[in-house]
Amino acid sequence: MLPTSCREIGSNGITGTIPNEISQLTEMLSFNMKLNSLFGTLPSGFGELKKLTSLRVDYNNFVTALPSHIGNMNRLDTLSGESGTFSGPLPSEMGLLTGLMSLQLSNNLFTGTFPVTLADMAKVTALLMNSNLLSGTVPTEVGNFKSLQYLEMLDNRLTGTLPTEIGRLTNLQVLKLGHTQDNWEYKMTGTLPSELGQLSLSVLDLNYQNLTGAIPPQLGSINELYRLELLSNRITGTVPVELSHVTQLSLCGNALVAGNLSNLVSADLTSISSYEDCPSASPPPPSPPHHLHLPTPLPLTPSLSFPLLARCLLLLLLPRPTPFTPVSSILPNAAISSSLSTVSATSTPGASSQSPALAAPPPPTPLKNSDALNFDAESIILITIGVGVAGSVVLCFIGILRYLKEVSGIMKRWKVKVANKAQKDLALGKSPAEVLADHDVQGGIIGHSLSTSEEQTSRVDSPRMNSAIDIDNMAI
Repeated sequence: MLPTSCREIGSNGITGTIPNEISQLTEMLSFNMKLNSLFGTLPSGFGELKKLTSLRVDYNNFVTALPSHIGNMNRLDTLSGESGTFSGPLPSEMGLLTGLMSLQLSNNLFTGTFPVTLADMAKVTALLMNSNLLSGTVPTEVGNFKSLQYLEMLDNRLTGTLPTEIGRLTNLQVLKLGHTQDNWEYKMTGTLPSELGQLSLSVLDLNYQNLTGAIPPQLGSINELYRLELLSNRITGTVPVELSHVTQLSLCGNALVAGNLSNLVSADLTSISSYEDCPSASPPPPSPPHHLHLPTPLPLTPSLSFPLLARCLLLLLLPRPTPFTPVSSILPNAAISSSLSTVSATSTPGASSQSPALAAPPPPTPLKNSDALNFDAESIILITIGVGVAGSVVLCFIGILRYLKEVSGIMKRWKVKVANKAQKDLALGKSPAEVLADHDVQGGIIGHSLSTSEEQTSRVDSPRMNSAIDIDNMAI
């Protein structure tokens, strides 16, 4: 039995509602009932738990609002109710929780605006309210959260601009106000305030918003910053070289240009191009060159053997693909020159006109007739595997035939042995019935002759000397 100061009933599959008699546990300091199937409301009895410091009700089915009497637990420092299906606005009485340090209410249905009433909580360090229905703007009062270290409000309905007062949160380490997908009609606007450079951020996530302007170079003064995500905004200008120390830089879906980023070895420069669609926050690495690509070995299971063999045969039988026609044979020289001039005019200022990215690729060399039977590494590997699989199938078939032949020989020798034994027994004067009784284990052979004994009695056979007895004539 746990002491009354600590109640751990999490992950027990408990159902039903919380009784109001919980108010009798006045000495309780910690109450953990997450990962159950509780429903209903948090009873008013919680307001009597004056000494409670930690309340965790995550992953239950409380389809209700947070009650106002939760403000009576003035010693509470941790309130966690993630994925608890809470709804409605946050009660204003939560501002009375002056000792609260961590508020974790992500994945619920909370509505209303940014919880300004929490600004009086001088000790709050973590405010996690991802995936709710909070709307409105980020108020200027956000600068009053002096101790705040984690501010996460992803996938809400926030609009407006990011206030400059956010630069007063000198202890802030993680700021996430963006979206995880580009399917939200509620987006923030305006520019990135240069005051962000006064923070101690390690992560800044403002993905899928409508932010404009340039990236403030002051962000480069944040030595702790290693992850900057600004996917699918409307940011323009160049990427500040001061961000060369950022290890995770996600900027696709903007109108940025690379600028002088020779030291920015951690960023994939293709990710800062103007893509309309950003499939993920971390762009995949570029594919290796075709001539370095080797097929991944596959297990040679019976379900793969035939398709693999068929593919190898197709490689041998089908004609090789014809070389593609060079562009120079389709477009006139004037059109090619005009296209290259247009690319050069829209390239980054200061970039060399002979840059490999802008230089026209040489036309491919047409294949000769003597090259028609050449195979690349992939074809050779597949053909080799196919031949090996075919050889294995043939060897298995031969082994099965030899096995069946050996079994047939054993059966024949066994029949001869049984017949010889029966001949000796008959020569000793035993009747066919006695022979059958003595050789019951061979009943399948001798019994077949006895079943036709009546037909055989009408026949007179010549004696057979020094030969195996005819099993079909045993009954005579």
